[in-house]
Amino acid sequence: SRPPPSAYEIAKLALAALRNKPWIEEGNAEALYVELSAIVRHFIEGRFGIHAPELTTEEFIREAAGSRLLSSTQKLRVQEFLEQSDLVKFARFQPSKDDMLLALGSADNLVEEAGEKPTEEPAS
Repeated sequence: SRPPPSAYEIAKLALAALRNKPWIEEGNAEALYVELSAIVRHFIEGRFGIHAPELTTEEFIREAAGSRLLSSTQKLRVQEFLEQSDLVKFARFQPSKDDMLLALGSADNLVEEAGEKPTEEPAS
């Protein structure tokens, strides 16, 4: 039997499904970011084995941004994603379609970056 899908595969499928929803077209930033945050959270949980059920998704993603398990590039991606989300949540900022695509791109970059690769920092 096939092994269960990896965190990477699950996230890629979820992101693809999200791209097919009408939220960017409709300018429904809240729906987009809520789902995007959940995808990012589940990916990080599955990929790095970080489980913190008592944290909100927001807190969890912030926590991950400081985690030693993530490489500096991965942390940067998480940070990027958080900044995008914060704009929408707190600044009552109405993101443009480009902004929403950017946020999707940030989440996608994070998933690609952390992918299935080992979490060790490459030796420079």
